Amino acid sequence: MVRTETATVVFTDLVGSTELANSLGHEAYEAIRRAHFATLRAAASQSQGMEIKSTGDGMVFSFTSAGDALTCMIRMQQLTDLDAR
Repeated sequence: MVRTETATVVFTDLVGSTELANSLGHEAYEAIRRAHFATLRAAASQSQGMEIKSTGDGMVFSFTSAGDALTCMIRMQQLTDLDAR
């Protein structure tokens, strides 16, 4: 018997990270990046997401439900929208 499953994969990217690092300096940028990643991880956890990997300025998550992935992406956008602060 063949078993199939559906997975939804979400990729994130910290837009303008190079410019941000250059303007803030490495230590300040790293503090912001770590806080940003913590926020994304928390949002994914609340939506039953699983972290696959992180890159320098991005992350990859997997979800077993497209609805959970969409809910998570909306939450991530709301929590990280710097223009709204």
